[in-house]
Amino acid sequence: MEVFTLGEARVAFLPVVRGLVPEGERVRRTIEELSPEAVALTVGREELETLIAYDGADHPPANWEEEVYVAGLEAWGPVKKPPPCFVEAVRAAKERGVPLRALDFNDEDYTEEYVNRIGTVDLLIHTRLEKKVAKHRWTATTPEEFVMEFDGLVNDPEAYA
Repeated sequence: MEVFTLGEARVAFLPVVRGLVPEGERVRRTIEELSPEAVALTVGREELETLIAYDGADHPPANWEEEVYVAGLEAWGPVKKPPPCFVEAVRAAKERGVPLRALDFNDEDYTEEYVNRIGTVDLLIHTRLEKKVAKHRWTATTPEEFVMEFDGLVNDPEAYA
């Protein structure tokens, strides 16, 4: 965890591996230990609203990229959707009565950026990516390395990054 000063605030940044079940408890413990005045997540506004209303049900992967991610990440333990790191952050913040904030694009802004950045050639290249990923042999030796390797692979062409 990194802690830095932003204006008059102290900000704690806790890297997590999305989906790994043990990460949820690690996030909860960190929030309990730090007693923050707010909790911010790297999700969009709509996803945060969904997490706040989450009923506890498991959700299957929504696309081939999520299927590959889950299959690869399972080498380091059970994987769950929605990510336990976010579910527990929301629960802990609600229990403590601290505000929750979304740090990522909302759906409308994301769509606008996507349309502005992803061209026809990018889209055509990306549609062939599924075959490339299916043949890929993972070299990661930790879940963190896997996430970075996966991210580098599916964010091809560069416009997707």
